[in-house]
Amino acid sequence: MSVNCISAPIVEVTIDQVNRSKEYGFRVVFSPNHHWHSLVHDLLDGSGIIMSTPINFPDGKQPCGAIAKQAEIAYKAGCRSVDMRPDMDAFEMRDWDKLADSVRAVVENFGDGEVKAIKHTVTE
Repeated sequence: MSVNCISAPIVEVTIDQVNRSKEYGFRVVFSPNHHWHSLVHDLLDGSGIIMSTPINFPDGKQPCGAIAKQAEIAYKAGCRSVDMRPDMDAFEMRDWDKLADSVRAVVENFGDGEVKAIKHTVTE
């Protein structure tokens, strides 16, 4: 397992969280972003637990091409589930075609994995 330049305390916490997920029988473990996929994937190997990751978080402002690439990278790294934030500007403008395009960009680039589109409200 390669850790590269990720700080040691964060790696220890991640390893602990993944091990606890196996102990408690979780169905899915969240890998925060592409920097963590290799480590989380190695830790989950053979466990039957699915690796998931966020796409287009936190603000839902990235263009379709960028989120399509995020989905592709995640799938190739072993993620089989993603939580995606659709185009929130399209949502606010009620441009349903553009909103659907952002979801489609992820679905079409995420192989046979599970895609969940999430709209949440950020409170300050």
